Amino acid sequence: MSALRLVAPLSAVLLLACGVAAAETLAGPVERVIDGDTLIVDGRTVRLWGIDAPELTQTCRGDAVEPAWDCGRRSRLLLQALAGSGTVVCTVRGTHRGRVVALCRSGDRDLGAAMVAAGLAIDEPTYSHGHYAAEEATARQARRGLWRGAFDRPADHRNAR
Repeated sequence: MSALRLVAPLSAVLLLACGVAAAETLAGPVERVIDGDTLIVDGRTVRLWGIDAPELTQTCRGDAVEPAWDCGRRSRLLLQALAGSGTVVCTVRGTHRGRVVALCRSGDRDLGAAMVAAGLAIDEPTYSHGHYAAEEATARQARRGLWRGAFDRPADHRNAR
């Protein structure tokens, strides 16, 4: 028997023994959007991987036209619009505090990338390793969403409550 025939099954056994398996996928319509980075798909609460969005009750400081605005609610509304009524496919990346953490797509659109590009979520490099850094830089330069004024980072807002 060739060495290659022995290596492939052995590799599969080692991966399974280490707890590494094929990525779990959740798919279905979005049952509910909780906030700008959390939704319910197939009965499970899913946190979008690699981003952080304002808390639902969070307000942000804007500009002369709109000095204060409900950035948390607008973030949620955008995620609802992006997810739409079709099938969302989420590739599980892990779990955090009882929630699935996943990269979710609606059609060919990465929901996290779209939220960050619109300026209604930020890249969370601790988890994304800069995956959405380009979208954030573009939103910041164009002064979209959060970047048109001042805001508390969502994690700081949560910690202050």
